[in-house]
Amino acid sequence: MSVLSPSALELLATAPAVVVAPVGIGFAQTDLEAWAHKTRRRILRDPAEFSGLAPTLILPQRRSDLERLNSSDPRDFLFLRESDLLFSHDEWQQAVSTQQTYAETGGWPEALALLQRIVLQPGESLVRHPLCVARLGSLLPKDIPREILAKAAQSPLLIPELYGLLGLDDTSVAELYDRGLLYAQGSGLAMPKLLRLYLRGSIPAEVARFIEITLLASGHVTAVLELLAEQGEWERYLRLLTETFSTALGNAYLREWLALVPPKYRDLPVYRYLATYLARFAGHTTLMEKELVELLPLADDHLRPFVLNAYGVSLGMQARYEEAIEKFRECLESNSSRVEGITGKVFHNLGVAFFHLGKLAQAQDALLRAASIYRQLGLFDQEAISLATLAPVELCLGNPREAISLVERALPYMNKLAAESYLTAENLAKAWIMCGDISNAERHLLELPEPKRDLRSHLVTKKRLGEVYLWKGRYAEAKQLVEEVLYSNFKDQEVLDDVHLLLSRIAFLEGKTEQARAHLNKVVRSVHAITESAWQGLINLDTAIAELRRLGMKFDLARLLLRKGDLASLREALELSRTYQYGLLLHHPHYAHLWRPLVLADKGARSVFPLQIGTFGSFEARLLGTKLDLSRFKTRKSAVLLTYMALHPSAHNRDKLAELFWSDVSNPLASLNTAVSELRKLFDAPIMEGNKGQVWLAFPVQTDLADFTKSTEPFLKQPLLDPNQIGRLEAQLARFDAPWLPDFPDWFDEERTFVEHRKAKLWRLLADFYATRAPHKAVAAYQRVTCLEPFNAEAWAGLMELYNTLGEKSLAEQAQAAMHRAMRELFPFEPILCNQK
Repeated sequence: MSVLSPSALELLATAPAVVVAPVGIGFAQTDLEAWAHKTRRRILRDPAEFSGLAPTLILPQRRSDLERLNSSDPRDFLFLRESDLLFSHDEWQQAVSTQQTYAETGGWPEALALLQRIVLQPGESLVRHPLCVARLGSLLPKDIPREILAKAAQSPLLIPELYGLLGLDDTSVAELYDRGLLYAQGSGLAMPKLLRLYLRGSIPAEVARFIEITLLASGHVTAVLELLAEQGEWERYLRLLTETFSTALGNAYLREWLALVPPKYRDLPVYRYLATYLARFAGHTTLMEKELVELLPLADDHLRPFVLNAYGVSLGMQARYEEAIEKFRECLESNSSRVEGITGKVFHNLGVAFFHLGKLAQAQDALLRAASIYRQLGLFDQEAISLATLAPVELCLGNPREAISLVERALPYMNKLAAESYLTAENLAKAWIMCGDISNAERHLLELPEPKRDLRSHLVTKKRLGEVYLWKGRYAEAKQLVEEVLYSNFKDQEVLDDVHLLLSRIAFLEGKTEQARAHLNKVVRSVHAITESAWQGLINLDTAIAELRRLGMKFDLARLLLRKGDLASLREALELSRTYQYGLLLHHPHYAHLWRPLVLADKGARSVFPLQIGTFGSFEARLLGTKLDLSRFKTRKSAVLLTYMALHPSAHNRDKLAELFWSDVSNPLASLNTAVSELRKLFDAPIMEGNKGQVWLAFPVQTDLADFTKSTEPFLKQPLLDPNQIGRLEAQLARFDAPWLPDFPDWFDEERTFVEHRKAKLWRLLADFYATRAPHKAVAAYQRVTCLEPFNAEAWAGLMELYNTLGEKSLAEQAQAAMHRAMRELFPFEPILCNQK
């Protein structure tokens, strides 16, 4: 059985030509060799022997050997780190189904290989098993003193501040690292856990305490928890876990650390407090509240603020926000020990509660105070969470761009926090929805990996994806996703309120007004319920508008002003939408048609509402919520005329236009006037204007051809692309993969030639990139080039060379024959052999 983890195998599946194995001992080097044989890669143990870019696995014996590696282009190499090959907790359980051995091994591949040969009795330690002892002893170099190894094994993480205490120096640590007995872990060095437990022996209490203090001062909380568990200091362990745990770390993180606590410590109030978060992750807020009420009388001065804060959170999750605020304030008053971390948490949670009460200014103030406290404490991950939580406040105030800015500031830290990264993506998706970029919102949600063990993250993501499908007009899919959240038995009232609002909107759009009203009645507390009720005519529109002004909710205000529809309201809505970039209100078909009275009355407003022409794939035209395909036009010439004027947006001479399109009729000018009249009727708007001599489009123009040209230009300016750029290039090619204007094959030859030539150049870039990394991908790219430009001799030559490299001689011959047929079509005469005697 392989000791390569699923995540490691996934990494190897997309590996480039050259893979460099980690130096660390026991990190699946034997299995990597087997993988190399299976994938037909040569194996080298001396990096200095490497040359060329033939598929290769390099197995260095020392890290210093890599200095002799001749790497002309680092993109051609995958340097595996030891951390890439460690099993995660979930992967270990799937492979072994023994949680206790994960705590003893840390997911080390060599430990899994041992467990495949050893049968442990219940409660038996792997590190003490005779076969394990013999195997670990055989892994150790004979020329390194055991005393040095034992000293290095005393701390779960080695940092320079500990070297002197442990009797180590820079030289000895560097040697252990060079030989693979230590590997990089974060900002320190670590030894495989099972090997460290085998070597370390007992640690004097005062030494362990100094290690604990030093690691904690450097922010290495996980290493300190590991040390305290090994020393059996369970009360200090639980206290530290209490002070440092955040829901952002996720359900799996908490379960993993609580699982290590011996049963006799699980009745302690501090353990019971931590366990309430498991109920929170599962959505059992009433159970969480009940346990916290029982814990309050038992909590000491240190634990009491934590319990009060969690109590407030449980109330907030039940939409009892006023009660929650009371508990948070009581927590601040009771924090006599001045635990600053909990102060930041309380201000953060106060901000969330104020937000749900619609007290947006107070929410802003509390969240900014939380972020400031965390920043002063150097807790930048927590600061990022408060900034990201401020994002929905800004969204509620109608500031999507400010929300995007906050999320982007937080992302470098949030990406480390699995649970919170989902909420960040959810807020980012909401911001992009408000800006009208539905596809971008969908991308942010779909690119997330499946959340593990965190029900709330999973449901929140599903809810927001349901909203994306709603705006894409896929009501059935939207309803299905959102109802799955509703029927999940999840008790978080904030999520449930959002679900009922979405289901109400879907029902209203489908004309099911009674269902829409029933869902609105189930919303317990949400400021957005005002907007939805007014939109559906359930409350007075002017009253709702006045309340939204008071609350400062600009997006909702613009939405209801648009609903009101008089010219003064439309002008105010337009000013808000332009200032804060509410693309959803300006351009989505659900709202765009409501601007028509303003556009007809005020020519100056037209600059905001472009005519959109789709040319990749089937022809499509959009204006003010009206969407037309070719079937809506009486004659194809009218659609061709519109496309021509969109691609050449300037004033055109009437006579020349008429002659260009209707030279075959007796009165070309009359046909032109008929087509212009038809276009005006189709769009129910003055799409074209003119005078006796000229005609022009009355609206600005957006075409996907212009977008294609602009978005692909950067790739041609930088021919040496890195893997990230290649990913973006592939995304652009997929986006514009459809043929260009197939509905009008006899028109626009110049533009069509430009598109096909540009696509061919881009596919050629992909072919060149993959030629030595993934030849089969390069073949596919060259095939696309030859389809676009069948007379491109260089592309045919590249394709034939790749086929020969892959040993596909018959395919190379077929490609050569296809090239000759294409060239005969281009040059249908016999070439003159000038140099033949």
